[in-house]
Amino acid sequence: MDQGLSAEPRIGEGVIPERLNRLNVGAFLLAPLWALMHGIWPWFFAFLGVVGFNVVGWFAVSGLLGGSLVARILWQVVGQGLGLALSGTFAFRANRLVWEQEHRRIYSQPSPQAPDLVTKFERDQRNWLIGGFVLVAYVGIAPFLITGLGDPYLIGSQLGYAAVELIAVGVLYVWDRSGRPRTART
Repeated sequence: MDQGLSAEPRIGEGVIPERLNRLNVGAFLLAPLWALMHGIWPWFFAFLGVVGFNVVGWFAVSGLLGGSLVARILWQVVGQGLGLALSGTFAFRANRLVWEQEHRRIYSQPSPQAPDLVTKFERDQRNWLIGGFVLVAYVGIAPFLITGLGDPYLIGSQLGYAAVELIAVGVLYVWDRSGRPRTART
């Protein structure tokens, strides 16, 4: 049996490794789906709340103010800004949340199923990252495909959001790699 494989840490065992105590870009780009698939329920419901806030507010602003372009743009800036802020906060906590969830599961109800290896978790997160970038690229291109350049507001807002999201990823990534202080908890 390979000694290197047996000595590899598993998710939730001991203290979170420094390499996992970082920004999770896949969790940022696909935050609601990531939270749902990893069973991080409080965050999933927080994202549902933001989506509900955006949808209800969008219809309220469109109906109450006669659908003025300025009101729609302001509402989109507020709603999308709230979503980006929540996603950014979640992205820095995502790996730790999974680690702590597995830690509680391991020590509260031992099961025959062993937690995933850290390397498998990292591979899975790379797949989430790729999926997130594909989705952001699609969101940036979809208005052209759907409207054929017919609705400049839709095209501008989607391209603007995709650009802001990619810029936010870049800024968060650089800040995370620049040596921000981290704390290790079990």
